Amino acid sequence: MAATLSPLFGLRLVRNGGYTRRFPEGAGYAKSLVYRKRCQRCRVNFSLLPNDMVPLHSYGLQLISDRLRANVNGVGNRNREFYVSQGLFSDEVNDNYKPGARGLSWSDRLSDQPLRPAHQLFAAWRRKWATSAVARLRELLLACMLVGCDLKSQLGKSLEHFADCSPSARSLLLSVGLIALLREETVTEAWPWAILMLGHAPSHKSFRAAGRPPPQYGGHLKFNAD
Repeated sequence: MAATLSPLFGLRLVRNGGYTRRFPEGAGYAKSLVYRKRCQRCRVNFSLLPNDMVPLHSYGLQLISDRLRANVNGVGNRNREFYVSQGLFSDEVNDNYKPGARGLSWSDRLSDQPLRPAHQLFAAWRRKWATSAVARLRELLLACMLVGCDLKSQLGKSLEHFADCSPSARSLLLSVGLIALLREETVTEAWPWAILMLGHAPSHKSFRAAGRPPPQYGGHLKFNAD
């Protein structure tokens, strides 16, 4: 069993198997192996994913980032131009489409080639990232104040190009703006990294690594020191 040594923390990492999963490749998928590691010091297992993948999501970071950016700009989940620009739908299909025909949108007429990913998934992404952004606004604001960010002027200046942001995406835009200030980057530069950060669900592994089990495993108990 091979082992690696982290030069940053001096942690001993060992192989701990792996599993096969699908990764996006163009408009389709390709199967590849995901390796797992175990930290012998922290007793925590984790998977090694590429930087362009969001944990627990089949689609890559680029598509998710672009879709959420489109939400901020008011682009609908069924927008034809967005699908075409992402290579998810050929513009040659349904050339005979006429706006308003039978009262149906172009996507409703695609019985021979359903949309993948579906617009319902886009809506789920919008709700998930908006909820995550709301939950982390307080800590992001506190972090900006602790490092001395000029929120009154810097934040407004960084978001001035998003005046037409849709109401459902405002919490996400504000969170990305705060993250951009902390990283000393523009909103555009910080956008993919912020989407990746906000897409992570809270994990109990940090508590385990610190020697305290999470509450569901008895972390709320207070033990007497020997």
